[in-house]
Amino acid sequence: MVVSTHAPDLLGAMIAVGILGHMAIQVILNIAVVTNTIPNTGITLPFVSYGGTSVLFLLSEMGLALSVSRHRK
Repeated sequence: MVVSTHAPDLLGAMIAVGILGHMAIQVILNIAVVTNTIPNTGITLPFVSYGGTSVLFLLSEMGLALSVSRHRK
C-alpha cells in the first residue's frame, strides 16, 4: 500500500494496488478454507505451490512492485 501511495503516476499506483489485491484475495481465501468457512478451492498459499506457476507469477508481480517503488516521488 505504501508503494501505491508513493507511486509517481496513476499506472504505477494501479499496478501496486492490483498486486496487493491479488495477494489479499489469496490470503483471505486460504484463511477461509482453514477455518472451514468455505470449501477447499485449490488456491495456493502465496509464494508456495507444488507446480511453480503460482510462485513464478507472484515473483514477477513482486518485480513489478519493486520497479514501481524505485521511482518514488
